[in-house]
Amino acid sequence: TQNDANLWKNNLQTACGVTATVSAKSGGYQISLSSANAAAIGRLLGKALYNEVKKEESSCMLNVPSLCQYSFNETHGSTFGRSACFATCYLVVAQFYGHNISMNNLIKNGDVDPTNARVNNFSLIKCTEGSKGTIDLTKIKSELDAGRPPIIELKDHTTGNQHFFVVKGYVNNGISTNDFIVMDPGYEENKGQIVRLDVALPRQKPYFQTRYTSKR
Repeated sequence: TQNDANLWKNNLQTACGVTATVSAKSGGYQISLSSANAAAIGRLLGKALYNEVKKEESSCMLNVPSLCQYSFNETHGSTFGRSACFATCYLVVAQFYGHNISMNNLIKNGDVDPTNARVNNFSLIKCTEGSKGTIDLTKIKSELDAGRPPIIELKDHTTGNQHFFVVKGYVNNGISTNDFIVMDPGYEENKGQIVRLDVALPRQKPYFQTRYTSKR
């Protein structure tokens, strides 16, 4: 009806700020827009759709410091960095939780050895072992959302080699390993470079385990 057409015309004016015209057509009424007004509505609809899509995406990035384990070679000996991945992870997580701590403090406290009997009872952070053999992305995501960066342990049973890194955030809802961002102390180029979980995981196989952290 003409009343319906006029209602749509007024709604377009109110919601989109565009002017429309109503004209009688065979069997009813037609609402017409200029090309400029039609383009304006298209932009508004596109922006609204984009905002809805972005609203459905979630991300989280914790302010975990980036630190290379080999940077300690200058102060702790030329071979120290080779086995300092765990100590470096512990250090940045402790700093993330607000502890004013240095590598010297960790060494003094006995917190640098991942095989230490105090592995679940460090002096500055709690470290609970879990998710052995699998990566539980849902659990890791929930820990990040709660402000707790997990530490991932990798171990090659054939060589005994170990490596550790910290998961610091995720993008795109954290659906796949490619969506998770890590602080891998073993990458010399760590400064300014984004390392993804799917890149860090294959460094040692076949065993890996998640250590969930919290402030002590």
